[in-house]
Amino acid sequence: MQPHTSIEATPVTWSSAERLQRIGAAVLRWSLVFLQLFFGALKWTAAEAQAILPFMLNSPLLAWLGRAFEPQHASELIGVIEVTIAVLIALRQWAPRLTMIGGFLAIGMFLTTLSFLVTTPNLGDGGGISVEGPHAAWRVDLDCWRGLGGRS
Repeated sequence: MQPHTSIEATPVTWSSAERLQRIGAAVLRWSLVFLQLFFGALKWTAAEAQAILPFMLNSPLLAWLGRAFEPQHASELIGVIEVTIAVLIALRQWAPRLTMIGGFLAIGMFLTTLSFLVTTPNLGDGGGISVEGPHAAWRVDLDCWRGLGGRS
């Protein structure tokens, strides 16, 4: 006769370090999702479409968008990609494999964004790019780029 074994639910207990690590990972993940959604949604505005135009036209990876589409449509396509990445990352609890794909796509997006530092002319020379929008002017300040060894 075999001994009776019962499967009882044992509460999962985490140490403080494990709990902090889980909280930190969740904060980072949801912050990334929020920022991706926010910046992706901005791509549907005319001001953002004009603001990203110099970066897009000078990028070997994205210049084809400027030739294939009007600036607003190209910006919206980039916005769709950014929102899709955010949704994929947000699906972690239900579809971890899709989240992994979203993570790899996010890495590609961030590397493409970083490539603008070397593909957009005069970024380090004039201290930034001034963009006139319909409501206000804003400037991408590149003092940190010069501080990291960029052209001054």
